[in-house]
Amino acid sequence: NPGAGWPNKQWPPERFGLVARHVSRQHGWPSVVLWGPGEQALAGAVVAASDGTARIAPPTGLGDVLALARAAALVVAGDTGPLHLAAALGTPAVGIFGPTNPARNGPWSQADVTLSRFEQCECHHKRRCRRSQPCVQDIGVDEVTDAVDRRCHQVTFRA
Repeated sequence: NPGAGWPNKQWPPERFGLVARHVSRQHGWPSVVLWGPGEQALAGAVVAASDGTARIAPPTGLGDVLALARAAALVVAGDTGPLHLAAALGTPAVGIFGPTNPARNGPWSQADVTLSRFEQCECHHKRRCRRSQPCVQDIGVDEVTDAVDRRCHQVTFRA
């Protein structure tokens, strides 16, 4: 899920596409890209950067997001509602955090992995960044793919 309610929580969609490519090649899992109102182009950018390994989800309501999260082997997202819903359902998660503290915002499973730049952030829990580039963009693709690999090694499949 590449969307975010705050611009400074949003990790670049091209990087999500590279993560989807990694998930496909390393783990054999397809990626479905969720999007909310006004985010279809953002989701399309993820799909375009995935080299055909991700597909865009149809428009979804809350029930659809819950069903997709429940069926997912893994969710990768920023500090957003879909991440928190997936974590609440027990779906394995990798969270990408910038101006918000994952210790406060979750996910709280010991097995889930969060990547954060909260310590370096200058705009804690603020909707607008004071820097020229939001701190969440300091998180690299390699960090996320490493987190995905670590979390995938702990995944047990549900029927």
